[in-house]
Amino acid sequence: MRALGPGFYVLRLGFHVAFLRVREGGAVQLVHSSYVGLGAVVRKAADISEALVSNYRVVGKVSVDDVLVRRWLPGEVLAVHGATVKG
Repeated sequence: MRALGPGFYVLRLGFHVAFLRVREGGAVQLVHSSYVGLGAVVRKAADISEALVSNYRVVGKVSVDDVLVRRWLPGEVLAVHGATVKG
């Protein structure tokens, strides 16, 4: 996953969807709704996440802009190509 380069990605696994955040230094975090234990949204280092165990993976880059991601996630109103769009 580090080879993808820094950015924010959406990840499709066999029966699960998650987000990956790859940082400049190579640290990779996985954010997903856990289907084991408490069944809550969790963020942990991708290399120790049980959720990544899958024979099927599709990855798509969402953005490399940390400011955009920090504004988008809580649902802040964003301007897109001169238009105002509410997320």
